[in-house]
This record gives sequence, C-alpha cells and structure tokens, in this order.
Amino acid sequence: MKLHHIVAGAGLAATVAMPALAEEDKAGRFEVGGGLMLLDDPSVFGATVRAGYTHLVSETVFIGAEAEGNFGFTSEEESGVDIELDSTLAGFLVVGGQSDQTRFFGRIGYHDTTFNGGFGGVSVDVTGNGLAAGLGADIQFRDNIGVRFDATYLHFDELDAGGFTTDVDDGSTILSVTLTYAF
Repeated sequence: MKLHHIVAGAGLAATVAMPALAEEDKAGRFEVGGGLMLLDDPSVFGATVRAGYTHLVSETVFIGAEAEGNFGFTSEEESGVDIELDSTLAGFLVVGGQSDQTRFFGRIGYHDTTFNGGFGGVSVDVTGNGLAAGLGADIQFRDNIGVRFDATYLHFDELDAGGFTTDVDDGSTILSVTLTYAF
C-alpha cells in the first residue's frame, strides 16, 4: 500500500470522526481562511484557500484535518518555457498546541499539483503529486479571527506531461499568509 493511500485514508477517517467529537463536548472548531501564497520553484505568486476542523484533546493540544487549494496568479520563465501554477489541492492531518491567542502546528498530507508550461504557442499541463508536510502558527486577534503563517513542502516523485512521465524526486515549498475565521 502506498503512503498516499494511507494518508488519504487517515484524512478521510479524521474528517468523518471530527464532527462527531464536536457534538459531544464543543471542544472543536471549524476554520476557513484565504490569503496569499508564494511558491519557490517555480517562483509563482498566488492565492490560498483553506477549510478544516480541529478538536482539543487536552487544554493545549489539538488534532484535526484540513483541505487546501493554491492557485497561481503569475508565471516564471525557465529555459525559455513560461511556467505557471494552475493549482495545488491537498488534504492534511494536523497536530498542534495552543496558548490563549496562538496556535502552533505541524501537518502531513498528500497533494495533487498541476503546472502549465508554454513554449512557442504550445501549452501543456504538467501534473505531480506526493507527500506534503508543513509547519505554521495561527495568531488570534479575537476569539474567531486570526492571521495564519505557514510553510509547506510539496514532494514530487514524478511529473507527468501529457502521458510522458519522468522521475524527479524533487519538491517545492509554499509560503502562505491567510486571514482565518473560526466558528
């Protein structure tokens, strides 16, 4: 069984179980957010959207699941090829700690990413997927409004361009700043 099957299954199980836990003791919270992101390779600026659920397992420790989408606004030229991020869609298991106004977390999951490359009027979609892992912090300004900072590494084992697959064993890092709303 591949790692992405295990992570996807665990994420699905956590997503199904979390709302049931919240009904029991109100120790959970749903959170949505949106903001800006920067991908490091290729260097692309864009937007991040996110939704998730976390549940307190003690006064300071939480677990959860979240889904994230990243969409590029700009492109970068490398070796005469114009490369842009079409989308990165990802699911994560999240574990962290919190104080009164700050939440620190780590997350691990799976991503599916599509780039678009163009050269001389010809355009091709390049897709890749694999393990995604990151760290971050969410600073709450009010009970339900905060700013989140995170860095997430996307690993690619291979890339597929129109049926032509190549092994790459490489990755990219996404840095994002988002406004969050919890309810």
